[in-house]
Amino acid sequence: KKLVEKKQDQIRKVHTGLTCFRDGVNEISVENIPGILETGWEPNSDKIRATKNSDERIDPDQLYNSLKTILTACRNHQSSWPFHNPVDRKAVPDYYDHIKFPMDLKTMTERLKSNYYVNKRLFIADMKRML
Repeated sequence: KKLVEKKQDQIRKVHTGLTCFRDGVNEISVENIPGILETGWEPNSDKIRATKNSDERIDPDQLYNSLKTILTACRNHQSSWPFHNPVDRKAVPDYYDHIKFPMDLKTMTERLKSNYYVNKRLFIADMKRML
């Protein structure tokens, strides 16, 4: 009985909503929905998922490490300093009037750590926002 109650407590957990759809993503794979694995749903294969419009399969750990390497290289580039942190509203009051979807390397690092980047498309979309 205690095991059943514990499992029910896990299933009843409320997860935050998916924000990737506000960023222009139309589709994500089922296993990337927070809480779906806790309900007992299992993907066809462990730790491997397919990306949209691609037969390519990506190991989440490999994706994380690749994106981390890219972010580190970008941060270490001598010309990247303007993109290290979000633009300060006090320093540039009208910045957010002109830039509707701001992005910076700090935010991208936080998103990487929170497993927001479930595929390369999300990462590339954020990188393009800094161009």
